[in-house]
Amino acid sequence: MINVRSNEWVKCTVIMCIMMFLKTEGLEEVGITIIQSGIAKGAVCLDGSPPAYQLAKGFGDGVSNWLVHIQGGGWCNSVQDCVSRKTLIYGLGSSKLMTPLNFTGILSNEKEQNPIFYNWNRVIMRYCDGSSFTGDATSLYFRGARIFNVIVEELMNIGMKDAQNVFLSGCSAGGLASILHCDKFRGLFPTSTRVKCIADAGYFPHIYPTFLPPMNLILMANSPIVGKSSSNGMFINTCFAHCQSESQQAWSGNDASKLDNKVGITIIESGVAKGAVCLDGSPPAYQLAKGFGDGVNNWLVHIQGGGWCNTVEDCVYRKTMDNGLGSSKLMPMLNFTGILSNEQEQNPNFYNWNRVIMRYCDGSSFTGDVEEVDPATNLYFRGARVFNVIIEELMSKGMNDAQNALLSGCSAGGLASILHCDKFKGFFPSSTRVKCIADAGYFAHTISEGVGDWFYEKSEFRKIDDEHKLPHYC
Repeated sequence: MINVRSNEWVKCTVIMCIMMFLKTEGLEEVGITIIQSGIAKGAVCLDGSPPAYQLAKGFGDGVSNWLVHIQGGGWCNSVQDCVSRKTLIYGLGSSKLMTPLNFTGILSNEKEQNPIFYNWNRVIMRYCDGSSFTGDATSLYFRGARIFNVIVEELMNIGMKDAQNVFLSGCSAGGLASILHCDKFRGLFPTSTRVKCIADAGYFPHIYPTFLPPMNLILMANSPIVGKSSSNGMFINTCFAHCQSESQQAWSGNDASKLDNKVGITIIESGVAKGAVCLDGSPPAYQLAKGFGDGVNNWLVHIQGGGWCNTVEDCVYRKTMDNGLGSSKLMPMLNFTGILSNEQEQNPNFYNWNRVIMRYCDGSSFTGDVEEVDPATNLYFRGARVFNVIIEELMSKGMNDAQNALLSGCSAGGLASILHCDKFKGFFPSSTRVKCIADAGYFAHTISEGVGDWFYEKSEFRKIDDEHKLPHYC
């Protein structure tokens, strides 16, 4: 039995999905197409009415490209809910009650607001089965799977079969549908067609906060095949707004979260055999955004910061931190912003270079090199080896042919860029221009008596300076 709070939260989610599409002055008007022939195939909404979609035809060089966006709107999770859903004025259970939805965000026809897809054929697959287009039952018309097939067949007949590029997208329940149907959708097109899927707020993990109603768990329990798709696609997080792709502000606003600054983490498994490991013994890691244009032979290696652990207790705790500063097993992806951005306006000097984040997980600015690990603590202070292994990996990926190479870092990473600058230079031939940048990485012994220096007063930073003084000739 689903509690009342869960049902209310589901209804709120449905309303949020609908309100993003409510009619607004000045927006493109796109009519609803009802597929009457779907009834004969059993492809019907919860109430038995025929399926529907909205199509804004492409133009210009986008005429052969298609974006099929699956409408969201939660699930109905009991017979009573589904019976009630048939009468919702939003049309989430009946095409008889559907009103036209606005084409905004990823569906907009305004080039400034939607530069990638504005002139594509843009479709909203209207949602009226209550189960992310998965049902195929014989009572209460849970026929979502048939609806999906019928609408896609209709679109193929009116030109989508000749598409050069096709996107299947969706938000919330529609995002889940884009995951579930991605492989099937791909199979409808010839291999020459580029087909991609976008799931916007459509992946509901098993792990869920106990203080919120378990809508995610409800969906997961009813969708055992979710997560088993072999297709590659894009998952859009929901920290900025639920349904980022549908909201104009979230999709193209100046304060929107970036979707193009994510760079995958590369784990160097071979580093373990060389003893190049994080505090917990896991292999080292880095993130690489490949260069392009006239920056393809230039490299920027940025060393991640994150302080030091200055006691055994601190370092043992650091191994378990969810920021990955002691273990590559726990590392989240870091955004490529600032000096690492691929936006020319934001980063004119390095935007098209090969840009690397050397992930920090040894707790001592890549300086440790202990031979024997204390079994009582099981802490691997091997940062110096981690540095070497990551640089060797990058050299094998083309950095050995660099025209320009820059080693940078911030805070503990800035200190590492000072300590390893000479070594870094030694990896390259004399013809390569090599420079180092230490951003907030130099911790002076002299403290301003008038102001004080809380940063230097920390014992771990005193140890950094005591152990790693620069040579006198500097």
